[in-house]
Amino acid sequence: MSNVSAAQSINQLTGAGANVRDIRVSNATISVGSGSSVGIFKSVKVYLSNSGSNEVLVASRENIPDNVGTSLALDLNTSSTLDNIMKSGAVQQRLVYVLKQSPTSDISVRTSLNFSSVPNTNP
Repeated sequence: MSNVSAAQSINQLTGAGANVRDIRVSNATISVGSGSSVGIFKSVKVYLSNSGSNEVLVASRENIPDNVGTSLALDLNTSSTLDNIMKSGAVQQRLVYVLKQSPTSDISVRTSLNFSSVPNTNP
């Protein structure tokens, strides 16, 4: 299963985005509402793209234990920079997940991504 949501781009935060480069994910977490556990997931993958194109896997976790609580740090994929995606002005996140079992009630899921970058000294 998967879910797609729009995200803010660096253009919305810094203007044209020419001030930074080498943008990479530096931290990624998934969390669920109280009364639930991230352990309901067997695996999760988080992708970023610019309007659905040029999709890049930025974080994932496989073999999630049953009783991990309401929040879990994900394994990062820092092998490629995200400059083109983050500066596109149309960033989308897609969450792909496999459940261990069907939930008995609705579950609120949230992902949080933090990024690192370096100053662009030659804009």
